Amino acid sequence: MSHEIGQWINEIKTLQQKLAEALTERDAAQDSISKWRQLYNTEAIQRRDEAKQAQETIAELKAKIDAREKHSQTIPEEAEIEANIKTIQSLEELKALAIDATKERDRALQEVQQLKEALQEERAHHLQTRKTLTAALGDAVDLLTKAKTTSGAQAAVISQTQKLSQLAAIGQLPASEQQPLPQLPEWKEKNIN
Repeated sequence: MSHEIGQWINEIKTLQQKLAEALTERDAAQDSISKWRQLYNTEAIQRRDEAKQAQETIAELKAKIDAREKHSQTIPEEAEIEANIKTIQSLEELKALAIDATKERDRALQEVQQLKEALQEERAHHLQTRKTLTAALGDAVDLLTKAKTTSGAQAAVISQTQKLSQLAAIGQLPASEQQPLPQLPEWKEKNIN
């Protein structure tokens, strides 16, 4: 009978050790989840700020484009241009006017190109932000899944420990749980004086 009790005690100790390891793993997983959640939240805040700035920049660029379009609409009509050309008295005035018009056209084309590039860059930043947030969310879900799996294993160990404790209390263990117990040396009392 003492052999069976020793076996049960060893089995309970083994299960307690497994439970302690599972709890340690669970705690480590929860710490990891907390760190990932904090990183995700920090990243999400940064990406929301970047997205907000991108939206503001896009709005500013659209406003500039609209302003340029309105400015281009205020350019004099052909009849008015022809009337201005007729008032030109010399070839030098015509050359100066042509140079000014060419410079203005080149400047406007360059500004339009810069606005297009800035808009493309903002779109690329927005796409990168979306990808990063999606990846961070996927990592967080994976960690939560692992933590839930670990919690399920801990519940199984606890259930097994309770079952063995109940069987030990009534003096029965299933054949699959019975293992030969190691032999302990004989107990000898010593007189300590």
